[in-house]
Amino acid sequence: MSDVGEIQTLFESAKLAYAAKGYARALPLLDAILEKSPESPEGLGARHLRAMAYEFGNTPQGVALGAALEDFRVLSDKSDVVGSSGLVGAARVLCQMDLGGRVDEIRSLCLQAMEMDGSTAAMMLLGFLSLEADGDVGSAKKWFMSAFRGGSLWGLRYLAAAYCEEGRWHMGLLARFAALVLAPAYALTGRARMSPYH
Repeated sequence: MSDVGEIQTLFESAKLAYAAKGYARALPLLDAILEKSPESPEGLGARHLRAMAYEFGNTPQGVALGAALEDFRVLSDKSDVVGSSGLVGAARVLCQMDLGGRVDEIRSLCLQAMEMDGSTAAMMLLGFLSLEADGDVGSAKKWFMSAFRGGSLWGLRYLAAAYCEEGRWHMGLLARFAALVLAPAYALTGRARMSPYH
């Protein structure tokens, strides 16, 4: 079997193990791919899976945000190949590590991601920043509405919460009702996401 064939086989095995939540099996395979072929499409895919495993604690040592950030930063440098996933991943991890001290960097990463491919996850993070770091409900609502217009139902859900935070309960209930009505259509089109920031 050629090196390329071996890497592809390793990657398929790693993806299957990861999807089955067999992280103890998947991680050594991902490490092997990164050791043999870090710049290949499979290597970049392996790095993304490993970064998410570190971020969500699907490793023997549990959550490892520093390691996740390191992998996401490598992917950020390859954004011309992998799109905005590394930029958004790095921003998301920085929010968990040090929201107060890294606001400008997080915002910059999100703006780059939006410019690159209109990432709704980046818009949602910018809305989160507006609320949590800036205390600016008006800006948060604009970002959440932008995410909704970009195809994220989470944008409408978070817009509803922002209206309620302002005390505009009628608008919040209206937005929440609209999100409930639209949810089945989003599920059918495959646009529903488990998390607003992914």
